[in-house]
Amino acid sequence: VVLTGAAEWEFSGSFDPSNGTWARDTESAA
Repeated sequence: VVLTGAAEWEFSGSFDPSNGTWARDTESAA
């Protein structure tokens, strides 16, 4: 799941709801 849109600036990365793993986009200045 990739979060996009209005919240992208705050939550740039990907979240896997199946195991709760959050992968932050290291190229983002969030």
